[in-house]
Amino acid sequence: MTLRRAGVEGGHGDVSFNGVRRGELPPETDIQQLGDYLALNGLSIQAGDAIPRRRLLAVIEPTLSVLPS
Repeated sequence: MTLRRAGVEGGHGDVSFNGVRRGELPPETDIQQLGDYLALNGLSIQAGDAIPRRRLLAVIEPTLSVLPS
């Protein structure tokens, strides 16, 4: 799971970094914050698309486990 998450986060970071480099995003863009926003936005879209509640709830524990205490 950690490797998979790192791969996804790395992909978002690469895309965002390239966007900054090409001038598509402002130089002061916080790439980590942007990635976190996109992940949360994706979850809310899935909820709106009637993804089963059990799948949505299944991401809560892993999400909370990576937050600093």
